[in-house]
Amino acid sequence: MFRFKFLSLFVLLIAAQLLWPLAVRAETLRVAIPELVRCGDMENGKPVGYCVDIAEELAREAGLETVTTVRPLPRVLDDFQSGDVDLSVLVPDGALGGKARILGEVRGIEFAAWARAETPLRDLRDLEGKPVAVVRGGQFETRARELKIVPIPTRNYDMSLKLLMVRRVDAVVGPVNPLVLAAKGLGLDRSVLGRMLPLDSLSLHFIVSDSLDPDVADRLKGALQRLRDDGTLDRIMEKYKL
Repeated sequence: MFRFKFLSLFVLLIAAQLLWPLAVRAETLRVAIPELVRCGDMENGKPVGYCVDIAEELAREAGLETVTTVRPLPRVLDDFQSGDVDLSVLVPDGALGGKARILGEVRGIEFAAWARAETPLRDLRDLEGKPVAVVRGGQFETRARELKIVPIPTRNYDMSLKLLMVRRVDAVVGPVNPLVLAAKGLGLDRSVLGRMLPLDSLSLHFIVSDSLDPDVADRLKGALQRLRDDGTLDRIMEKYKL
């Protein structure tokens, strides 16, 4: 009898060890944020940015822990494909394939093209056939043929603007506010830059892995609605002057 009880206890302990990581994973979200101006960055070894803040606030509201990393956008997209991320904040793209789905909208974003002052952009024809810096893996890299531009992929908007200043590209494409903030952060004199050419209005979304537990996804949806209703999302955006 004693031996039977001992074996039963041993089996239970082994089962607990096997199931514990699954339980922890179910309550801990792997969050990957694109490395872009104000959205995601590393400061003193800690992820910072409005995308970091809203993702972590969403998880807290849903009663979930987070492990947050900041990575280049192409890496975030790859991680969805490989199943190594549960949640992100980005503009949905075809590169996500069937490995991710939209949880809900965060806000609309205005995208534009920006060139040096001596290269006026009056309409899309002024971009045709020209080398244009676009963030690798983003919407406008995949839309290059439609816009008739020669895409020059970059890591982020800082790099795009640096290429513009050394005349490696004729224009850059990105969201209006982050481009302006990136230019300010680089200390660029606005007089050397021309007027922006509006391109499109797109939406920033919370994106979740298609393999995320449906119950966890439902908790996140409910949390998102509460954050909208009580103004938390708006307050975070205002904090970053967005």
